[in-house]
Amino acid sequence: NNDGTFTLNYSDGTSFTTSDLTGPQGDPATNIDTNLTQNTSNSVITYTNESGTNQTATVVSGDTGNLIGIGSDGGAYLSLGGPTTPTAEIFDTAGGQVLTDTFTNMNFNTNGIIDTNFSATTNSIAINEDGRYRITYRATSQVTNNTRSGAEFQLTNNGVVIPGSYAAALQRNSDVDRNTVTVTRIVNLTAGSNISVQARRYSSVGNLITYANGSSLSIEKIQ
Repeated sequence: NNDGTFTLNYSDGTSFTTSDLTGPQGDPATNIDTNLTQNTSNSVITYTNESGTNQTATVVSGDTGNLIGIGSDGGAYLSLGGPTTPTAEIFDTAGGQVLTDTFTNMNFNTNGIIDTNFSATTNSIAINEDGRYRITYRATSQVTNNTRSGAEFQLTNNGVVIPGSYAAALQRNSDVDRNTVTVTRIVNLTAGSNISVQARRYSSVGNLITYANGSSLSIEKIQ
């Protein structure tokens, strides 16, 4: 009868219907309760088996430098053109900072792009996330009193000189003589690092100043 009962039809025209004779399920494969879910915020897939035990699989790696993100549905997502490189830049539009015989932080009075990985002051850029960064600084100096003089520059991280970031320029005896140096370093930085450019006069007695729109500091997170 398709309900676990049988009907017996006798030769005398009577019949008898049994009770439900269905026994325990014989095929365990039809008695399994499992579940598969995906967390849309971190891409983790969770499989729950018939005994209630969970197993997980991560779709998008959390390793530093991974260019693949997580879409709104939790799946791996890479936008056209790739993700934007986190960037920060500050620059000097005023100039006129006097360079003395002591290394001093250069002034940058204007913010360019400051992404959320960074924060900036008038003479430094702070790193808010561990990673590998490309740092580039440009510095332009001018002698103002017809006396030959030299300027030198370096990067610092929380006041400590970053090796390989030194540059120097010699100004000859002319009020209009200007020189520009540009240095790029790739370094591993931790959150809380503060990057500055220092400058000083290193020779002679010439009056040295920074030149308007000639100096900048930019940082890109590359991993």
